[in-house]
Amino acid sequence: MKSIKKLFIKLFPCLYYKLYVIVKTHKANKVKNKKLFCIEKYKKRFGALIDLDNPKTFYEKLNYLRLFWDSEQSKELVDKHLVKEYLLNKGYGKFIAKEIAYFESFADFKKAFVSIANQHHRFVVKLAHTSGDVFFFDNWKWRDKHGFKTSKRSVFSCLSNKIKYNYYCENFENPYIHLKGSIIIEEYLPSLSSHGLNEFKIFCNYGKPILINYVEGRQNKTHVTECFLYSDLRNTHYKQNQNTFDFERLEQDVPYKEMMDFCKNTCSEFPLVRVDLLLNKNSFMFCEFTFYDCGGYNIFTPGEANLKLGSLIDISAISNN
Repeated sequence: MKSIKKLFIKLFPCLYYKLYVIVKTHKANKVKNKKLFCIEKYKKRFGALIDLDNPKTFYEKLNYLRLFWDSEQSKELVDKHLVKEYLLNKGYGKFIAKEIAYFESFADFKKAFVSIANQHHRFVVKLAHTSGDVFFFDNWKWRDKHGFKTSKRSVFSCLSNKIKYNYYCENFENPYIHLKGSIIIEEYLPSLSSHGLNEFKIFCNYGKPILINYVEGRQNKTHVTECFLYSDLRNTHYKQNQNTFDFERLEQDVPYKEMMDFCKNTCSEFPLVRVDLLLNKNSFMFCEFTFYDCGGYNIFTPGEANLKLGSLIDISAISNN
């Protein structure tokens, strides 16, 4: 099925992305009860009813927060452009990737693109309001986020259609409900090891790291591999969807204290948020904040991991009135 989808995107990118936006929006508009949608999707994914009266597992608590917690500030933080102002105000400007250009319409992006490409040669293009729509430009050659070749036609089709897409339609995550689409062009960050980008996804409960997902393989034309670590970098041996590896093979030192301080000082107001960071030569760069990991529907193995990780998340201050 995935190979058929890739072929369809390659042959008919504009049609694919146009249909994607239309179909997703139509399905979301048909949902009348967002809470019931969450309950039914959870049951289909996990094979069990979600306990909203006494949530215990990791994704029970995450979905509980999706239904009963809201924050105006989170709506700013999920926007990859607006979040930079938040980090600047916190004194973390040095961890922000340099923004070359920002566009609120595809027409403006298209008009300026050739001039930017001739001046900068290598950069990253991404949608500020969605997840996963990231493309790498290198001297008129394009790659997707995994490092595979793609075409300008496919990239522009994605951008022109999905800039109009309300990402709230994916899983009804409150931070995205009124978020406007935009396009960012940022400086290019090359892979730092033979395994691809070194990416840290740090899950935080009121600024306290409780779990680290370390990921390799993006930009490297390989299968993405990952491992899950406790906050002190000990391996948990938990798994999700990707192949796993031993964290000990990391080829460079990790600026551990600096990353933990970053999380503490930027996330202390939030019951649960994933902080995505990319290692660079001697430090790290901020990538994004994610409030609902995998939309709230993923599974840790072994099974007891879901309960153990859930016990680390304190949501006692949240009421479900």
